[in-house]
Amino acid sequence: MLLKPFRDYSEHDVVNLFAVSGVSQLAKGTLVTVVGSGFVNNASWGIAYNINPLTNNGNVYTPRWEVKAKVAVADSGNASGLALGFTLYDVQEYNFQGVSFLYDPVRKEEAQAVVSGEAVPIVRKGLFLVGGFPSGVAAPVAGSLATLGATGSWNVVAQGTTGVKPFGVFLGAPDADGYSLVAVDFNHATF
Repeated sequence: MLLKPFRDYSEHDVVNLFAVSGVSQLAKGTLVTVVGSGFVNNASWGIAYNINPLTNNGNVYTPRWEVKAKVAVADSGNASGLALGFTLYDVQEYNFQGVSFLYDPVRKEEAQAVVSGEAVPIVRKGLFLVGGFPSGVAAPVAGSLATLGATGSWNVVAQGTTGVKPFGVFLGAPDADGYSLVAVDFNHATF
């Protein structure tokens, strides 16, 4: 899902405790769910070895801090059918010049990105302008519901659709650029 800079949310509705598991690249706006044992107090931070993408040699010692609590891309087939929230930043290893974001923290922040192993901000409530709906997904209209689609994507269904677990409601049709305003609230989503 594509996110425009217009966003209205509180930092209290953002979870900064999880890293994305198993991928080195992920777009912001992707729906994620907790995997493994989730967050365990006093065991969530540490050093991971040989995860540095700059080296492919198994004999090189490359320690790098990583967050131990993980999330993965949510899928409509997961147990609850719901996601924890969606990512506000991209997971990305390199900047536009091919330089690792590990060595360019200013551009990393400007790009709204984190490198693999770092905590990615996951939003749970707010108003957002979203676009880039996958092909085959109906264009939202005022009152359409946002639900979990396949592989972390968003799905749009009509209000009153049975068998879905919505986490948001669209407040209007797409604008000229294809973006719609949506109010999301994973805290009050139907479990």
